[in-house]
Amino acid sequence: MCLAGNFFHILELAAFRKESQTDILINKLGYLLAKSNVVLNALCLVKRVEKSREDKCMRIPDTDRLEFHFMTRKDAEALFELDQDEDVMLYINGGHKTTMEDIRRISIPRLESYANEDEGWGIWKVTAKPSDTLEAHLYLGWILVRPMDFFNDEPAWDNLELGWRFKQAAWGKGYATEAARAVMDVVTAPDKINKASAIAFEENLGSIKIMEKLGMSFLKKDIHKDPLGDLELVYYEKVL
Repeated sequence: MCLAGNFFHILELAAFRKESQTDILINKLGYLLAKSNVVLNALCLVKRVEKSREDKCMRIPDTDRLEFHFMTRKDAEALFELDQDEDVMLYINGGHKTTMEDIRRISIPRLESYANEDEGWGIWKVTAKPSDTLEAHLYLGWILVRPMDFFNDEPAWDNLELGWRFKQAAWGKGYATEAARAVMDVVTAPDKINKASAIAFEENLGSIKIMEKLGMSFLKKDIHKDPLGDLELVYYEKVL
């Protein structure tokens, strides 16, 4: 029985008992009320902690056309969906579709290793605002944020790597640039962040064009080391 149910049950009993028995019931009622106050205080504390946590979490403001959502393991289906287009995956792994097993076994653990909502590190889901050409909340792609060289022995904590992956329907419309700029402006705002960077295959001219629009300049062509495999990539960088 809930506390409220106990409360009314005791009142009903008190109406039919002698004075001494009523005193006992009243004592029990006082105990229940005190217990309920403890529960209520605990709930209030939880709400205050949650509110404080929400206030600390970094948020990406909507742009004119886009809105942003911090992705977690609950978004595995969205990550999987985007990786089912061979053209989207061309400059990622040669055009191979990602399996749901790979999403759960590789992608999600990697994401959770660097995700930090307070800092804005992680993957930001990009969806469309309603317009004449796009339905509301249509999933377009995502923007990745993490310290440069995160999976190496010495990550560059003051240098944030940006990455992006978008559906073909979003290509050529400026969505990736708009989304990457919105995310970059927020996550690089803290004074401790001195650079923003991006990497890509030299042949991936679409991504390189986005880097240049973000104000990044060519830095070098080098081997990018990663537990999933080392690759020769071009590095672009913006000094803040």
